[in-house]
Amino acid sequence: MIVKNATVKLKTGATIVQDLSCYVTAVELSTSAELIDTGTFCDPASKDSGIVTREGTIMALWSGDMYTDLQPLVGNTYDLEIVVPDGTITVECVIPHVPFGRFEIGQRVEVDIPIILNEEPTFA
Repeated sequence: MIVKNATVKLKTGATIVQDLSCYVTAVELSTSAELIDTGTFCDPASKDSGIVTREGTIMALWSGDMYTDLQPLVGNTYDLEIVVPDGTITVECVIPHVPFGRFEIGQRVEVDIPIILNEEPTFA
């Protein structure tokens, strides 16, 4: 899929709290489950799932506006809505902090904003 005209918004219910689309360059959502060996003599290949880890990153161009818009949202729970060409990805999340970037002459200032995923992302 080639992503064009995507939007990234933080919402509470149907209310848009903040449209991040003008700041975001990429979003990465990942979930993984620990695999536990539960093998016995009668079933040596037995496995079970353990701790599930969910995390995400919003990659953005840093600006004073981006920082000012996101800083008041830190620590609160929102629905992250990512609209891509063939559907919408939604996940409940928390932004633990808004980082500063590396400021270098003549270069874009990019930041990775960590997000805590409270659930599995859904796609509709």
